[in-house]
Amino acid sequence: MWKKIVGMFVCILFLVIASTAIVNADFIKYPKEDGPPLVVIQSPENGTTFNSPYIVVKGYATDDIGLIAMGQQHEWIDGDNKYSFSISQTTNKTFFNTWILYEGWNRITYFVYDTVLHYEEDQIVVYYVVSNQPPNKPLINGSYTGKPGSVYSCSFIAEDPEGDDIFYEIDWGDGNVDPWSGPINSNEKISRTHKYLDRGEYTIMARAKDIYGNIGDWGKLIISMPKTYFNNPYIQIIMKLLECFSFS
Repeated sequence: MWKKIVGMFVCILFLVIASTAIVNADFIKYPKEDGPPLVVIQSPENGTTFNSPYIVVKGYATDDIGLIAMGQQHEWIDGDNKYSFSISQTTNKTFFNTWILYEGWNRITYFVYDTVLHYEEDQIVVYYVVSNQPPNKPLINGSYTGKPGSVYSCSFIAEDPEGDDIFYEIDWGDGNVDPWSGPINSNEKISRTHKYLDRGEYTIMARAKDIYGNIGDWGKLIISMPKTYFNNPYIQIIMKLLECFSFS
């Protein structure tokens, strides 16, 4: 009989303990789950354009429990480079690095892992535009004299500092202008012809521009028409004296 009494007592005690645990379950506080890290690139700003290939990227990463690994990735139009490394466990990590940009767009990413392998990253895209110089002024080579009505020929040559293809514009000095023509290889000689109808002195001018529209300075060549012995000053004096007499 006493065994039944003891058994009933044990069952009642178990039920009391179980019910108490259920009632107090809402008051049990569990540790808050560790959230993902935070990564922030502070500078430069996303979308910035640079004329120099060297930039400095700075920022920081944080985590409630601790960071254990960090990495960087550089992507550009023709490739990418990515690597990661372990760090001493810390809740805060700053970075300050120099990067060498490639021409065009560059995507730079910083990423971290915390102690439970949560992953987080931040990235920027910046641009490197090579500083472009206009072509040099053309060298014009031709005869200093010519004859009206005859075809006059001369050559033009200009060099672009970056080796870009170029276009030429030619002003013949008599109101006629040859519009932009090309593209032509940098430092490649071209020849052009023109016909002057009247006597006189003319200034031939030419300039070059590259494929990006950068226009260089004018090159000049002064010529005279016609090519005759009357250009000799002594002959001109004799002709003036003859004009003083009339044979009519």
